[in-house]
Amino acid sequence: MKHFFLLITLFIISTINAQQSANSQNQFELVNLSNATQFNKFKKSSSNIEQAKLTNQNLAAIIVSNPIKITLKNITPFLAVSCGWNEVNNSINKNSIIKIRFSTNGNSWDEWKKLELDEHSTNTKYQFVSQLLFEKKEYQFYQLHITTNIELKGNILEDVFLNFFSPGDGIKPNNINENNSPSVASRTTACPCPQPSFINRIGWGCPQGAISYSYTTVTHLIVHHSAGSNTSTNWPSVVLSIWNSHVYTNGYADIGYNWLVDPNGQLYEGRGGGNNVTGAHFCGYNAGTMGTCMLGTFTSQNVTDTARKKLVEILSWKACNSSLNPTGTAFHASSNLNLNTISGHRDGCATECPGNMFYPSLPNIRTEVSNYINNVCNVTSLPVIQGVESLSISPNPTTGTFIISIKLNSTKAFRYDLINNEGKVIYSSTTKQTGLLINEKVTLLQRMPSGSYIVKISIDKSVVSKTIIKQ
Repeated sequence: MKHFFLLITLFIISTINAQQSANSQNQFELVNLSNATQFNKFKKSSSNIEQAKLTNQNLAAIIVSNPIKITLKNITPFLAVSCGWNEVNNSINKNSIIKIRFSTNGNSWDEWKKLELDEHSTNTKYQFVSQLLFEKKEYQFYQLHITTNIELKGNILEDVFLNFFSPGDGIKPNNINENNSPSVASRTTACPCPQPSFINRIGWGCPQGAISYSYTTVTHLIVHHSAGSNTSTNWPSVVLSIWNSHVYTNGYADIGYNWLVDPNGQLYEGRGGGNNVTGAHFCGYNAGTMGTCMLGTFTSQNVTDTARKKLVEILSWKACNSSLNPTGTAFHASSNLNLNTISGHRDGCATECPGNMFYPSLPNIRTEVSNYINNVCNVTSLPVIQGVESLSISPNPTTGTFIISIKLNSTKAFRYDLINNEGKVIYSSTTKQTGLLINEKVTLLQRMPSGSYIVKISIDKSVVSKTIIKQ
């Protein structure tokens, strides 16, 4: 009997793309189920479907494929699997269910797994795209179980695309140098928040060369979860697998997220191009956003404390960098929605992301970001300023009026400058000799636009800078 193999199978190993790293490899398979010849080679059994057409449009159809060989060699550290599919004359995402199972020998099989839709996938080359699966590297065969025409409208699956990917063993977290590229993006001089250290694209093994990116003025910070596994022995390989799925299955130009955070609190650079590059992550309304993805699924468990801390750091840097009020709301022009400056993916479209357990944490995240900007980024060296016992600015955030309060143990010369988010001095006070208590009322921000500003305070020859946010 003639060996049934793949129908239209593209075995693309490391030579498929000059950009692929030497140790990683892909196996691509495209199965056209609307072609009778290909369909008959693909199917092991079927019901209510013959020659790739329904026999009764009022019944669902089931197709079980033949066992198909996984041709990747030396898979490591795991097998990443993603899938895309198209319907015939249909756009309903509940019309088909695709399940997959794996085997190490083609005889004994693991349980069927349903391919869940990827909530982040919009504007892809396929109507529907699955979440990534991370499977055992020992698997050698797979099989598909397809139920289609569930809506009973005569619409069936047209084609299925499978992307099998081995990230390779060249990526080891302990060998990554976090400082092998500049870790600080360009930012306004009015922002004292440092950009947190991160593993750059070289560090997680991105094989992509230079491409043309688009840029945006960021007004909103969007938080995601990857909806993948919560555990891994090699998170950089997980990031590389997401890039591979986004590029080869979704058809994106690059990984969709701007930043990714693993459960250990490690930050990864996502899409290339640097600060303010436009990603692909927010319901098709990506202009004006920066997307940060928490690696894992947070529907029934929350992110780790270390991951949460890193999220606060990267959001604080960007809120400060782009003069955003982290506890405020603003109009998002691309989606035509009024959104919290820090929003979850679900705030823009129908999705569970960033997870039912984590999403309720966002109000506290906003407060923590605001506190981080004011209390961490604004760390001063007050103990070394002789004679200064305390210094504060309140309220912060402000609607336009704030008070500079300073307690001294001796009189000093005092003045202050107000600096906007472009680093331009918009006001300079006169210098005056103080008493032991200073309570300087400032109303200038009442006529200034919302955003972050720097109050630069001079006490004799010492300088203290603090960020204040105008709501």
